Amino acid sequence: MLSMGEGEWDWPEEKPIASTYYNTAVCGVPPPPKILATETVDEDDVSKRITMVRNYSWSDDTNYIRIYVPVPGVSSEGVAVYIEEDSIKVHAMTPEHGQFTMALNRLYDKVDVSQSTYKVQGRKERVIIALAKFPPPGYGDDSYVNFKPWYKLHHGTTDNIDVVQQFEDARLQRGVRMNEASTPKMPTTPTTNSRK
Repeated sequence: MLSMGEGEWDWPEEKPIASTYYNTAVCGVPPPPKILATETVDEDDVSKRITMVRNYSWSDDTNYIRIYVPVPGVSSEGVAVYIEEDSIKVHAMTPEHGQFTMALNRLYDKVDVSQSTYKVQGRKERVIIALAKFPPPGYGDDSYVNFKPWYKLHHGTTDNIDVVQQFEDARLQRGVRMNEASTPKMPTTPTTNSRK
């Protein structure tokens, strides 16, 4: 048997794994990354600063959905709120902190744009958006018909669509059971055992 010492063995050259970046490099040395563009930003110019608002909160108040959007240094002159049937957009410009923006698309359900509104609270540094729900058919005539509850603000906030659907199905079943319970039962006639 022939044995080779460590110094006599030729190890194969290591090649990078299938990567275009490394395979196009000369002798396995990657080229320096390309700088696509450079732009100097003036740190003192707050008007160019744009902040996406993600820390909003919301509540479901039977016939309204209220969204609380925190905006530091907000005033009513610099706020624009665009409410559509299935989306909202908020743009607020503040002199100290720059521009704040928020967009929610694909709301959980359609809203009544004519009844929806917003309010700017400068002292609390927030914008409150009130989205009006459409009244369900038969609302006011039937005591069991109520506004549809919202389990989330917009589609995309959770992957758990099955759980939300189960909540909605359970709510509809409760309404059916309450309607069945409110209808009077027909009296039954007593049966007599006759002997022959």
